[in-house]
Amino acid sequence: MWQVVLGLRSLLVKIAVFVVMAALLAWALGGTLWPRTSIRTIGEPVLCAGVPISLVHQVRDPRATYGIARIGAEGKVVERTPKVEQMTPAWRDALTPVASPDGARAAFAFQVADRWVVAVIEAPAELSSGGWRDVEVLDRLEAARQLARFAAGLPLQDADAQQSARAAVLSAGE
Repeated sequence: MWQVVLGLRSLLVKIAVFVVMAALLAWALGGTLWPRTSIRTIGEPVLCAGVPISLVHQVRDPRATYGIARIGAEGKVVERTPKVEQMTPAWRDALTPVASPDGARAAFAFQVADRWVVAVIEAPAELSSGGWRDVEVLDRLEAARQLARFAAGLPLQDADAQQSARAAVLSAGE
């Protein structure tokens, strides 16, 4: 019986030494045993109702996604959504946020699968609980055009208005 207890104790000591050595090696190489999410802000934050909002790129092996984040007083990310740890499907591309002329709202655009969406942030303090409303747009070009309209204080256009504006531009050269 005591030989089994001694064998288990020896096994536990070897496992503990292995974990400590692996952690030290990971630390010496500049990493960790448990993966962390790498978050990088893209562009300058915009103020939405006095709250700084920024586009972020999040990487956590094997996934990466863009997201939107609330920035704290020290310039650090306080809250982000969607989180790469929970995100499926990922945002494949995104456009940096713009503020409305009065600074009360902000808008940004992102691509999920093959569709582009412009999102208007209504409540910056509630980013992760859906503090925005979505408007689907035709493509990346239309998303950029809608963001420019928003920044100029114009309302976002629905799909029919987007199509007619595009047709008007394309037929202008004829």
